[in-house]
Amino acid sequence: LERDEQGYIPWLAEKWDVSPDGKSYTFTLRTGVKWHDGKPLTAEDVKFSFEYFVKNPPVWDELNINGKSTIQTIELLDERTLKVTVDNPNATILGRLGNARIIPKHIWGKVDDPQKFITPEAAIGCGPYVLKEYNKEQGAYRFEAFKDYWGPKSLAEIVQFIPVSDGVLAFNKGEIDLTAISPDLLSKYEHNPEFAVKKNPAFWGYRLIFNMEKCSVLKEKSVRQAFACAVNKGELVEKVARGAAVPGNAGYLPVDHLWYNPQVRQYDFNIEKARELLAGKKLSFTLLIANANDEVRIA
Repeated sequence: LERDEQGYIPWLAEKWDVSPDGKSYTFTLRTGVKWHDGKPLTAEDVKFSFEYFVKNPPVWDELNINGKSTIQTIELLDERTLKVTVDNPNATILGRLGNARIIPKHIWGKVDDPQKFITPEAAIGCGPYVLKEYNKEQGAYRFEAFKDYWGPKSLAEIVQFIPVSDGVLAFNKGEIDLTAISPDLLSKYEHNPEFAVKKNPAFWGYRLIFNMEKCSVLKEKSVRQAFACAVNKGELVEKVARGAAVPGNAGYLPVDHLWYNPQVRQYDFNIEKARELLAGKKLSFTLLIANANDEVRIA
């Protein structure tokens, strides 16, 4: 399955049904889907994929919760239909099943250790592009459009990924055609007719996550509330993101997430309230950030 802001949309599965008790999921696959080697994709491949990832959680652990598989049985109804039954109703199950990578049984069925399977066969899938070249020394990939792809025709016949130390510099030199830019550089390209700037919602947001085991004072709710009051999110959006962001809110889910709840209590910037909440408390902590220039600047 794929997902947009409205919910789940058909992808390899053209339709699905959930039983009234929320424990059985029946998927019907599209017709005519082929693997990159020309063999047909069937419900047997999907069943195999789910079972394979349950047995090999380091490869994909989404089908396990707290180290235990959520799947009780997988029943093949026909070549295009399968029924998955889980142990208990869970709002995340459809997303977990829909996000799982589907792999060809005729290839992966012979692989005992997936972490050591790095031959070209490992890249055989059913997506819009086929891996044609891989340069291990350079870390470069070359993909070509898959002629038998079931979905829309690819806009680009060839796509290459090459490693560069500075994406913006390589872009300016004409070495690459597409790169991500930081908000600081947005105006430089946005008003230049030689370039096309595309803005899309990010799949992530910047979060401040507390490790309450290492810093006991963070276990106090009032301390965490003080942090929420002390962060001026509007200023961060304006000065750090140059307006190319939206303020985040309390909770783990971003505001554009399907399950985001706008009714959850929010905290406006209020430095005086933060001081009040921290009054009399000694606060010392370590801030861990990613080792990347943009991440350091934002922190």
